[in-house]
Amino acid sequence: DGSSQKGYGDSYNGNAAFISDGELTAGTAYRVKVEGSNNGKVDCVLHVKKYDADAETPLTEGTEVSGQLVPRESIWYTFTPQRDGVYRFKVDSDTSNGGSVALYESKDGSSVGYINNGVLKQEMKAGTTYYFKATCSGYEVWDYKVSVKEVVIPVLELDTPLAVEVAGTTVEYLKFVAPKDGEYSFYSSENADTYGYLYSDLGVTKLADDDDSGEGSNFKITWPLSAGDTVYVGVRYYNSNNSGNIEVHAEYITAD
Repeated sequence: DGSSQKGYGDSYNGNAAFISDGELTAGTAYRVKVEGSNNGKVDCVLHVKKYDADAETPLTEGTEVSGQLVPRESIWYTFTPQRDGVYRFKVDSDTSNGGSVALYESKDGSSVGYINNGVLKQEMKAGTTYYFKATCSGYEVWDYKVSVKEVVIPVLELDTPLAVEVAGTTVEYLKFVAPKDGEYSFYSSENADTYGYLYSDLGVTKLADDDDSGEGSNFKITWPLSAGDTVYVGVRYYNSNNSGNIEVHAEYITAD
């Protein structure tokens, strides 16, 4: 009779989705009621899937894991690196179905990055558990594959240009350790429009970013550093249809 409704989903682009807001009891019969609006015809396929919002699936370095989420469903993955380093978290998916994966340093904290189809790089500490939350925010089933692998970040040296291969607007990173106190400039030297970032930790705490402060359409960032400070220079093309090597420079300007 509908007196004990446990969930509701409205339509969007011809699709509807809902998740029950309570637990279902084994052996109990439940009914799903489908109604069409404006006396229209309704063609639908119903999916039933057990949903555990607190479940955690561990990831192993170098092993790809396949997943499938129904609309509004989420699942947690965990990863505990064995070594300090930079790790690449990769998601292969159909982005049109509205899913994404977010990275958390603690399960009850704020996300520090997310992707729906591509690569996220993060500096990680050995023995620390990191959390990835996959969510289907669209109105169709979302199929995806995830993997995690340690990567080597190239080291940028003072007054020694370094070319890094970049595909479109995907950000690639270079590591720089300041040899002495003072101001430093980081810039590119290309015949293309580049965009640069400066982070105190990889891809999380942004210190500065720039588009065209260098020659032509090159980026240029100037920032004060103390001896021993480690920063990460992120570089990408401004336009997604560009690809190739971007030459990046680090120069000492003056003492503070």
